[in-house]
Amino acid sequence: MTSGAGGTTRDRTAQVCDFLKRDFGFTVMPHLTCVGHTRAELSEVADRIYAGGFRNIMTLRGDPPKGETTFTPGKDGLRYASDLVALLKSRHPDFCLGVGSYPQKHPEDPSLEADLTALKIKIDAGADFITTQLFFDYALTIASSINAARPALRFRSCPALCPCSR
Repeated sequence: MTSGAGGTTRDRTAQVCDFLKRDFGFTVMPHLTCVGHTRAELSEVADRIYAGGFRNIMTLRGDPPKGETTFTPGKDGLRYASDLVALLKSRHPDFCLGVGSYPQKHPEDPSLEADLTALKIKIDAGADFITTQLFFDYALTIASSINAARPALRFRSCPALCPCSR
């Protein structure tokens, strides 16, 4: 269950996740981003998620808040998704944490190698699986690079799928 840019739908995300889990019995994976949170707030949110019975979280740095072009963490905030993964695992080691990956590379990374290094840092911090952004050519994806070119990064990767229709 995604969260809006800059935390704009943060409370609604929690409400919808709870509703889907409680009233329909769905297995729900709330998204949690670094955007607009201090470490203390993220710890609080993690504890509430845990108390609500959720164990799966999609951990993301998040996009810059609306109107900004670069991501800058707030005072005592986290800069990277890997920092968020480490924080969540330190509080609740049984969380199952997903992290994001871009098909070719993150737009802010200067090279595929830099992107793979950042991905490895997220894995080493405690990520349990990777979900890619949407893509159309598997041969060009970072998942392909992970699975073929970098045996040290062999890891569960879930490509994001979206049916295309007119």
